Amino acid sequence: MKVMQRIKVFMWLAFHDRLLTNAERSMRHLEDSNMCSLCSLPDIMVWKHPPMGWVEVNCDGVRRSSDGMASAGGIVRDDYGKWLIGFVRSIGRCSVLCA
Repeated sequence: MKVMQRIKVFMWLAFHDRLLTNAERSMRHLEDSNMCSLCSLPDIMVWKHPPMGWVEVNCDGVRRSSDGMASAGGIVRDDYGKWLIGFVRSIGRCSVLCA
């Protein structure tokens, strides 16, 4: 499967629990602030484990305003926080609501 290098790196980081939030970067003194660089709000989102025996699916989509191209992706984790599977998909041109 042909995948862009930055997606491979992102998936490797997600698989190995190495993605850092702004809050985590701030605690490690890698950033001066835990504020989001896009919306200037504090990064306070924390992933919580689902109940025992359950899995949690997190997904999101994005659309580029310049040409309308959109993509979506997601991740499934078990009740221990272990990465089970992830996905990415190019949706093509669509509206913001579709992405």
